[in-house]
Amino acid sequence: MLKIWQKYFFQKLTSAFLFSLSAMIFLYIAIDLSINGAHSPSKDPFFLIHSLSMIAKLAGFFFPLSFLLAFLKTIFDLHAQREILALQTSGASTKKLLLPFFSAAAILCALSYANYEWIVPRTFEKATTSKVFSIEAEDGSEIVYHRYDPKSKTLYDVFWILSFDDFWWMETLDLSQAQGFHAEHFVKNQRTAFFEKISLTHLPLQPKAVVKKLTPFEQRSLSNLIEAAYGQGADQHKALAHLHYKLSLPLLPFLCVFAISPFALKFSRNSSRVALTALSLFVFVALITLFDALLILAENQVLSAPLALWSPILCLLAPSLVFFSRIR
Repeated sequence: MLKIWQKYFFQKLTSAFLFSLSAMIFLYIAIDLSINGAHSPSKDPFFLIHSLSMIAKLAGFFFPLSFLLAFLKTIFDLHAQREILALQTSGASTKKLLLPFFSAAAILCALSYANYEWIVPRTFEKATTSKVFSIEAEDGSEIVYHRYDPKSKTLYDVFWILSFDDFWWMETLDLSQAQGFHAEHFVKNQRTAFFEKISLTHLPLQPKAVVKKLTPFEQRSLSNLIEAAYGQGADQHKALAHLHYKLSLPLLPFLCVFAISPFALKFSRNSSRVALTALSLFVFVALITLFDALLILAENQVLSAPLALWSPILCLLAPSLVFFSRIR
């Protein structure tokens, strides 16, 4: 059962978090309206769904940033009112004072995982208007195409992805005769081969292949990414990169508490709130930028996905735990 001061801390943090999150969402919608002003909500019935899908996608950025601002504001307010000092004087452990903040970080982490698993895939499924489809072949390769003519059994604008380093592009693919027209074969570190017409009798296409809509990795659920990352397919490495990206990003609120609390909880007349806030925001923006860059490197197999996407958190967490352990 929570004590009175724990409920008080949690309520102050929650109110500050909701205010910051609402302000960010309002600002995003205002910017989106100003950029896409020609497509007003009255003319575009999918505007609201599109906005909700983008907000759900950006929740991985909005949630930790709102938590960071709310955490700093709550700590600064408690310091200004001498409430933290009063609790410390009464014998309360400084680490124990952080329990409401860790609880809020855990709740936010769970909500982020739930957002990635259920909300993001469903909102994008309703908002997307793209018509790109894929067929998984018997050997694990993937055929991606734009349009299918059932009368002539022909696929248009076709990519046959054998692996990350080996794939075909064909203007049309006649499934009845297994022939590709205006084809190009791309192999890493080799010259591109061009064919006006080529027989693809070795195409391992199942007679009753399941046609599915091609979904970008950032719009897929965690369970779908796990299945794709540890299954057999041409995009296995990309799925693994996005899986670790979505697993690591929701843990940033915990990192905020560990990294900032040793400095924010110190009572000193010379401590600068502006400097601490500016430094925290700078590190946060740099960390998000680094995450996006490492995601690209992991997608292209330049770096291992687990190493690339967990190393930033671990590198910051290690020194943070050293300072955090000194809190009494």
